[in-house]
Amino acid sequence: VYIAEKLGIDVEKVSEARNVSAVVAVLNIDDQMELMSEENTLERVEKEDLIEKITQILNEFEERDQLIVQLYYYEELSLKEISEILQITESRISQIHKRLMEKIRKKLEGK
Repeated sequence: VYIAEKLGIDVEKVSEARNVSAVVAVLNIDDQMELMSEENTLERVEKEDLIEKITQILNEFEERDQLIVQLYYYEELSLKEISEILQITESRISQIHKRLMEKIRKKLEGK
């Protein structure tokens, strides 16, 4: 929810984008064909484009910053848990997280 708000995009797009390939793999052929229909093609392309853009932006981050994003969004750890792992205060992790989300948002806006 937080990343969607910070990036100004729909929460569903972020959630779906994370699981698109896993979902497609378990769908029957009729459902897969429906996903490929013209109605859904634009939406799918937009999600894939968003994922690609965010991945490119994340690749520009320092290793520690990438780790914070990965632990928070993909491993779904709390800021407190991340602070314990990285031995940085929770408030500092929060500051770094906020700065990273701002960087992502600005880069997606083309600023």
